[in-house]
Amino acid sequence: MEQVFTLIEIVEKYGSEAIKKSLNKNNNISGKEKITLLKTVNQYWESCEVEGRGSKRLFKCSGKRKKKIDRVDNRINNGQGQLVGELELKTLVMNYLIHNDQAIHKMSATKWIKALDIANENIFAALYDQRKYHLDKIEKLFADNISNYEIGDSASDMLNEFLNLFTRSMKNSLVSVFKKLEKENLVFYDVEKWGFTFDHESKELDMNDLKEIEKIRRHLFELYNISPKDLRMEYKKESIAFKKDLKQELKDKLNLKNYYDVHYCELTSSSDSSKIAADELALIRNKFKELFKANSLELATKRELSTTEYRYEFNKINSLKRAKHYSLMWKLLLEYF
Repeated sequence: MEQVFTLIEIVEKYGSEAIKKSLNKNNNISGKEKITLLKTVNQYWESCEVEGRGSKRLFKCSGKRKKKIDRVDNRINNGQGQLVGELELKTLVMNYLIHNDQAIHKMSATKWIKALDIANENIFAALYDQRKYHLDKIEKLFADNISNYEIGDSASDMLNEFLNLFTRSMKNSLVSVFKKLEKENLVFYDVEKWGFTFDHESKELDMNDLKEIEKIRRHLFELYNISPKDLRMEYKKESIAFKKDLKQELKDKLNLKNYYDVHYCELTSSSDSSKIAADELALIRNKFKELFKANSLELATKRELSTTEYRYEFNKINSLKRAKHYSLMWKLLLEYF
């Protein structure tokens, strides 16, 4: 079943008294009031799409529920088919949203990870602005724990490998949890494309920006005869050239240093608003970190057995795999971070 409501109709049917008064006074509702309204609508309909702006908005509701939904149990299949640390990460996300219910939760995946405190802050320091400081310490760590290791041998390449794969994996887990929580009707979730300009400003990218970026990427893929998966081959000259040209094109045509996904997450009205004590929350957070690191090491050990996936056969990373140093270095990096 599908039904289309005008703003006046949907507020009359599902809006609170406060929202009705706001509509009567202003002939419109605020963004926060719209979110509150959609939370209520979501209890009666499986989905609701909003089209248009201001007082002329239309609300297309589909999937009329037989009865108003109850709160949803967080547990799924008793752990079967879950992400590593899924229950813990879901709990951390939900608790964060409950404690910050009045805030607008629109952040990059990196900022979400920092807000949830699920990764050592030194990981991002090494990734962005304190690389040399941490690289020097890691050089010494490798020299002290790996026989015949020479300073300057391969620490820089291994640090790149670790930071890129570890953070990518954690971001992917976080996004998967957002999507699962949305599917369970516990949160509203959305993704926007944002860019950081050379004027040191962050801005949401409009449709014209996105079309231009796609046009640039498509041209460069054709120019270098590569596909998106080839960009993971960090040592491939075509991938290096692609990234260099993309950076220049973004600057010249859009005044952008970079662009990224921004993740919006908001509680639904069916969410359990129970808060977790600080000491219990710390235990949950530590358990997630332990599970995630253990799985990360397991995956690194498996990668050590493969020297060709996504990479040239004779680069330094594959040399470390052949020497059986790769998983040991990964273990040391997990302990360091």
